[in-house]
Amino acid sequence: MRTTVPIDISNPTALTERNDLSDKGINDKKWTANQDKSIRSGRTLKQSAEIPTMLWEAIAKGNEKFILPIASVCGADCVFCFNKYNPMDMDLPSGFRDLDDIHQAIELLAGTMPIHLGGESNGVVRQEGEPLLHPKIFEILGMIRRKHPHTLVHIMTNATQLTEKFVLKLLPFQPITFQISYHSNTSHNWCKILGIRAKKFKIAQEAFPILQKYGLNCQATIVAMPNLVGFDDIEGTIRYLRQYTDIINIYSPHYTNAANQQPEPEEFKHKMSYDPIAMSELLKAMRVKVKPNKD
Repeated sequence: MRTTVPIDISNPTALTERNDLSDKGINDKKWTANQDKSIRSGRTLKQSAEIPTMLWEAIAKGNEKFILPIASVCGADCVFCFNKYNPMDMDLPSGFRDLDDIHQAIELLAGTMPIHLGGESNGVVRQEGEPLLHPKIFEILGMIRRKHPHTLVHIMTNATQLTEKFVLKLLPFQPITFQISYHSNTSHNWCKILGIRAKKFKIAQEAFPILQKYGLNCQATIVAMPNLVGFDDIEGTIRYLRQYTDIINIYSPHYTNAANQQPEPEEFKHKMSYDPIAMSELLKAMRVKVKPNKD
């Protein structure tokens, strides 16, 4: 009988698209296949007409002083994906920012405030990506350190790359902190939310004690979706995170008119909705129970 070995779906060297896997942990097969293609190819955006626009829009907002976006692909397919469900025209191709372009962007960084690696891919609102997937991530960190040897680098990540081996490679580029998107501490719900297989959940979950082991600080971000995972799951996730960080940013789910494009729009809207009174009561109770700095 032929068996299929699970592959590392966020590894740029993976040879099989997620379309070839079972549907478990995958929210949109076409979307994830397109992302995988960009990740595996290491596609750069150097020749893209959006790059000059990206830079000028960043300058217009002043974001070039502290935000350094390097990717517009993330390897996940979150149920609340900013890129997929934004009603604006998300016209930047999926891929990785070219090193020459990154070098120019680093020259614009002020160095007087933490450098945010990740987040918006330009100065406005188009696409966000996973910075640690960039095939030249360590070269990029070296470029930052040559220009700003002591400025804090704040990496926004889903932690699916943060194995102990990977973290050890990051240590020479300190000071570094992390903001980790971690929306559930149960494998089933984490996979359901992020659209990633369970193998990556273990890496993300174990990233917190690994970072603590090496003295690297982090904060966590939760998009709390009680209609999808339940209040008990949210409480359990907060309890787990409190062991490793004092700062837990909790966001409420929302949706736009793009929800109407879903196969089952009303079900989707329900998942992205919540009872504000019940949510408020949970968060007030958690402040007493675990005393994190929750926003």
